[in-house]
Amino acid sequence: MRKRQLMQIDLTPMIDCVFILLIFFVATATMQEKKSTLKIDLPDTNSEIAPPDQKNHALEISETELALDSKKIDRTGLGSLLKALPAESVLSIYIDKNCRYEQIAPILKEIQTAGTVQIDLVVEAK
Repeated sequence: MRKRQLMQIDLTPMIDCVFILLIFFVATATMQEKKSTLKIDLPDTNSEIAPPDQKNHALEISETELALDSKKIDRTGLGSLLKALPAESVLSIYIDKNCRYEQIAPILKEIQTAGTVQIDLVVEAK
């Protein structure tokens, strides 16, 4: 009679490959994370906002109204008002949190078309 022989598989090479792959993925994931990390200085929301002067202008956007330096304006006349501003002026934009993007996008495009160089999006602290 023949005796049954059990075949044994040597797992050592497979375990070596698994550890090598594990080390490879850990090393590359760590390096990739460092490459994609950006150091950004976020603005302080506790600081006071400077009042508008000749170089600083405030554009307030709500769901139904638009105001430049606290004066209500028509959306169709925004482009001509922005073109009349000096080239070195800074435009601070205050957007109501209830505004939809569909309302804001045409205004931002008009601001870009007018050639306003510096734009600040202002976030107020709660």
